[in-house]
Amino acid sequence: MSEFDKILTSRNIQKYSGDPLWKFQLSNNEFSQLKTSFSLSENKNKINPVDCALYFAEWWKRCYNGGKPSKEIIFQSLGINLESVIDCDEFYKKAKIGAEILGVKWLKKQNILFFRTLLLQGGLPILHISENQGSYKNFLLAVLEEQPESIEDFMFQPQIINLLPPSSRNDIVYENCLEIVKSILNDETTYDDLLNSNVAIKKINKELRERKTHLQKKQRASKIQNYWILNIDPKKLKLSLRLGLADSYTKEVLEHILGLEIVEKSNHFFINDQLVCVFQKMLSGNYKTEWNNRLAQEWTRDTLLPNCYIIVNNNRFEVKDFITTAPDFSEPSLWVPFSDNEWRLIKGNSTSSEIAAILSPESWKSKQEPELFNLFDTNFNWIKFEGQTEISNEFYTRHFISNVSSFDWTIVSQMPKWMFKAKMVVVQNVPKIIVYNDQNEALKSSDYEVFIKHKSFEIWKTINELNHLPLGCIDVKIVNDQTTAYDCFYNIGNLRIDYSNQNISSAELSCSNNNFDFKIKETPILKVFEQSKNRAYKLSVETKFNKIPNSILASLRIGNSKSLHFEIVCPFTGITLIDQEGKIILEESQLTFNHLHGIRILSESEESVIIKFKNILRPEVIISKELRLKIQPLIYFKDELLRLYFLADAMNHENMLSIELEKNGVSKQYFLKGFTHTLNVENQFQGKLNLWNSEDDLSLYAVPLNCSAENISLIPLLKESEDYKIPKTNFTNQYIIISSYEKNRHLMPRFVSTDNQFKSLQKNERIELYHHKLETSDFKSEIWKEILAYFNICINQNIPFSTFDQLRAVSRSSAVASRAFFFLGINQINTDEFIQKMIPELETDLGFCFHWIRKDDWHDAINEVAQFIGEEYFRNVIALFSNYMNENDLGEMIQFLNGQRIFTDKVYNPFINQIRSDLGERVLKELPDMKPNVNDYYNIPNNEYGKFFLLIKAPIAVAESIKNVQKEFPIWGGNDFREQIRRNIQYAQYLSPEFYNRIILQVLSQN
Repeated sequence: MSEFDKILTSRNIQKYSGDPLWKFQLSNNEFSQLKTSFSLSENKNKINPVDCALYFAEWWKRCYNGGKPSKEIIFQSLGINLESVIDCDEFYKKAKIGAEILGVKWLKKQNILFFRTLLLQGGLPILHISENQGSYKNFLLAVLEEQPESIEDFMFQPQIINLLPPSSRNDIVYENCLEIVKSILNDETTYDDLLNSNVAIKKINKELRERKTHLQKKQRASKIQNYWILNIDPKKLKLSLRLGLADSYTKEVLEHILGLEIVEKSNHFFINDQLVCVFQKMLSGNYKTEWNNRLAQEWTRDTLLPNCYIIVNNNRFEVKDFITTAPDFSEPSLWVPFSDNEWRLIKGNSTSSEIAAILSPESWKSKQEPELFNLFDTNFNWIKFEGQTEISNEFYTRHFISNVSSFDWTIVSQMPKWMFKAKMVVVQNVPKIIVYNDQNEALKSSDYEVFIKHKSFEIWKTINELNHLPLGCIDVKIVNDQTTAYDCFYNIGNLRIDYSNQNISSAELSCSNNNFDFKIKETPILKVFEQSKNRAYKLSVETKFNKIPNSILASLRIGNSKSLHFEIVCPFTGITLIDQEGKIILEESQLTFNHLHGIRILSESEESVIIKFKNILRPEVIISKELRLKIQPLIYFKDELLRLYFLADAMNHENMLSIELEKNGVSKQYFLKGFTHTLNVENQFQGKLNLWNSEDDLSLYAVPLNCSAENISLIPLLKESEDYKIPKTNFTNQYIIISSYEKNRHLMPRFVSTDNQFKSLQKNERIELYHHKLETSDFKSEIWKEILAYFNICINQNIPFSTFDQLRAVSRSSAVASRAFFFLGINQINTDEFIQKMIPELETDLGFCFHWIRKDDWHDAINEVAQFIGEEYFRNVIALFSNYMNENDLGEMIQFLNGQRIFTDKVYNPFINQIRSDLGERVLKELPDMKPNVNDYYNIPNNEYGKFFLLIKAPIAVAESIKNVQKEFPIWGGNDFREQIRRNIQYAQYLSPEFYNRIILQVLSQN
């Protein structure tokens, strides 16, 4: 028995319910026993992964006492005896597996924060706080006053972070303290048990809550804090970009950040063509930051400012000035401490930090003796200082100051559309310059002065006295409260670049209004032929490399002044897919959902290109789009691709999508599969499995079937040589094998059995059996506990809900679906995520929608679940229903459920004709033929609309289901034919949700 199981047993807990690990409040003896158990293990296979995860959490709570925590420090705390059994990396991997077994939800930002999640399962660093209670009290009070949304809202303010002991100043401590403060600001009791477990910390909690009652709501400044972090530890040397996006934003703040009006529910945000996150509208009206967790955040030696944009409704909008600085190691740069061995890049030459450092090329000298280290194969000087210092080279002297009131600024970009990114801010006339104080608040223009200087100027001139700017590089001097900062921008004037005669291997480029020395850089894959100096160029691609450059490197210069290095938007056009490196993806290639990141669609700039998606097992349903962008990330269409993928069985290895690019009768086809790996089960009866045609090392788990709900959990498979061993248990011989979800690897779930005598029912028979159990059992029964266990595993492990027949059974009838909706909903913590993410994914996967449920079944399910959880939670139950209907723009359904009359605009021919026109002839021709049967048209025009009848009949069939008037041809249950009807109804809703809803409400409004 594992130590974790012993802890559960001692507390009379039959099964772990998902609480944070700190809530178990281990005794000193239990922690000592946990620590000792590792050294008593005979080999690494005997070490329980859950115990490892528990140790990480308890170490944070009990042992952390300053410094930057690491997996190495935690492993070393176990003693040297353990090294003969398991090494540090293996112990950490086991801890991650243990967290997955427990269903711990990983913290996510630019990437998945595995280590931080493991620590924060311990709650708070009780030892460290209790030994530094005065410092932590003052720090937490200051953070509380700041009312932060993210750690970036306070971590750059020395007057706040200096309240902590120096050894505590790291982002994990900041994140932990932020969670405490958020719980207090939101009047939550999340951490009360932990805070009250220690007398000293209990006092801090009390004082924080008292202070909170006197706070006035703070309007937060909306300038995003993005920053570069340099780790100077020789063993971990790297430079990475951190984005300071908060978890959520109001509509107004998000509009200010992005610089555009927000009207849609989903807004896809990209940096250098990589999807960073989706700003998704929540039930509250605010927008949640849904991280993609795939941003390659490490510096690639690119000194140009990243290109940022939003895609909404297939239209692209540039997000300017989102990242306003980039590392440039050809010049001295200023850095301030961030945490152990980590330093943050500062724009300018002054900082409010007491300690700072200068990183410079070796050619720059100082009176101080510098440290020397090698960074990216180049030697640099590293000079730490306090107060003032200066460094010089043959031509210049630079002054740097620490411990002064500092400020930040933004020179608002005026970069033209033909320019992809540049080394400095590009303008075309006098720019706007915004200055921020060290609290990130925009200053009034009267609080500072801005001067500019061009090589043609003899003296600095105030920017306000200029109506016209000279061309080229212009220096900027900003003076604020006796502190001076310097920057520069580049004025390109009316320079314009146009393309002509474009194809996939060549293009012509012309410059107009060009007063610069204009150069285009050749590369091994790009050849440049100058046809007219500074005016016209012919570009060609070396076809032998089978690559297209992502952009064209170029530069501008006037005389001997500073050059502008920049990239021009890729001029090459055609119809093809290209990967992140620009490599052309061959036709008929098989991609997977894991590989969508970085793949881009290249299309024509002038002519219409159509992209078509369809499931090769259900080819009658086609989603086609006219591409409006010359280059577009394929991942933008992920929701449409998933919708089509689930038209067929996700567990069928033949399930595959076709992606077709088409122009003027010429087309290219690619294929998309759901998973990267499949399982070889030839030796399952011998308890052995392996990956099909792969030597990759995946973390595999067995999910037990045909057992009680208390035994349903992830069981890790041990790997010996090339084979994975199926676990032996005393409660089942049947399992679903899944993998831990990784960036580029994901196993298709597969049923296995170690019992060669096992005889399984046919799929439809199994589903009907489960449906009958669900229909005839109450919520306390075993089958409903199984439903919840499998549902949570699907959510946590990112596998299809259709993996488990128990979940497939939910869609077989209106009565069971209504009960499942509430039962699953009351067992989820985050209502927004349940309504806006889990439910749509479940509906798409299983091929039905909850709003089809009969009115009477809604009533029965509401009453049943209210009795199950207690009448005092009745409002919570109703909120689930109303939130779901409002999310689907069917708020009138709440009135209908309450027996009130619905009033809605009638559907007449002009509205129908408008919808037909909006969809277009191409989409109308591609509509599937199979339509649901209906009893009546309810005064809705039923002219000879051909295939368009699907869009009329589908919502009528739904309304008849809700009213329970369709007895002969119901949309629930039935065979594969009826399942296709349900899928086509969903497709009709997807194509025109407003039209779909209007018809449903019109039918329901009639008696």
